Amino acid sequence: MFIEAAREIRPGEELTYDYAYRREGGADEDREERYASTRDLLRELQALRGQVRALLAAAVRRRTLPRAAVAAVNRAVAAAPAVAQLEADELVYHYNASPPDAFLADIATSAITLVGGPRRDLLRRCAAPGCGRFFVASRPRQTWCGPSCGNRARLARFHQRRRAA
Repeated sequence: MFIEAAREIRPGEELTYDYAYRREGGADEDREERYASTRDLLRELQALRGQVRALLAAAVRRRTLPRAAVAAVNRAVAAAPAVAQLEADELVYHYNASPPDAFLADIATSAITLVGGPRRDLLRRCAAPGCGRFFVASRPRQTWCGPSCGNRARLARFHQRRRAA
């Protein structure tokens, strides 16, 4: 529920109780109590998303990482200590925290691993018109996050050349 709701909320939007209620469903009596924590979590998620974007933007531009963003992701990770274990030939993290804190810590851990790890040099921002997503390049000259963005960029260039002629 949290991932889907967070994906649909644009920066600056506020999640209302009615929206959250429709997303998850439930009895009217406990609506206020159930979604106060959801609303708080979504605020924290949006704040963390902003800090992660700041980290990614700095990494793409090869700039020094913003201190506030570094502190925010470190705080999120520290709030949910994790134990890495090998289960069925797979690395699994078990968090010693509430599910919301573990969720935020997982996002922060991914950001730290990406920005602070060996794939940092492969981090790009999509150059397609109207996209701007961050992605890890699979080829050295890759400038688009996916085929649809590549098609959109080529189509925009085609129309621009056509208008100029």
